[in-house]
Amino acid sequence: MWSDVLIIMIRNLTNDIGIVQNFTDDQIAEAAAVAAMISSREFPFKTQYAIDVVNVTISPDPTLAPTIDNDAVALWSLKAACLANQNAFYGGIGQGIKVRDDTSSVDTTGGLASYANLLKLGPCQSYRELFKLLTTRKSMSSGRVIIGNSSHMMAPWGNFTMLGNFSARGFFDYFLRF
Repeated sequence: MWSDVLIIMIRNLTNDIGIVQNFTDDQIAEAAAVAAMISSREFPFKTQYAIDVVNVTISPDPTLAPTIDNDAVALWSLKAACLANQNAFYGGIGQGIKVRDDTSSVDTTGGLASYANLLKLGPCQSYRELFKLLTTRKSMSSGRVIIGNSSHMMAPWGNFTMLGNFSARGFFDYFLRF
């Protein structure tokens, strides 16, 4: 079931895997449904999902055959982890204090810098990068190409013929691996 998979992924992305956990499974499942709702508005998945954040349901299940959708699972888990980290950051803002008098000072806001870095470099950044990659791949389509004088040519990313079909995705995937 989607919630089982996403809960494990989100717990690992938020480092909520200790004996004492910050979030219940229900809270993580709700965050996953919210993330799915937001991501589905941002990215056109190949499958149309019915997402109910009140009843915490997603249909069809993207983790079960025949509708397995690894793109959706990855984006949703990263988005949910990003939201959890943002909430922890906002909660931390209210917890930090900074007091100073003539000769002494107390500053408990130092930990917020770590949260700020986590927001810049953690799951939020990974979500943005994956979203950009998937959007680029989705926008690439097959087209026609004219190549040189030869009637048949071989390229490292696949076979194609002069004025034949050419997969831009194959070309992109070839160079993406470097």
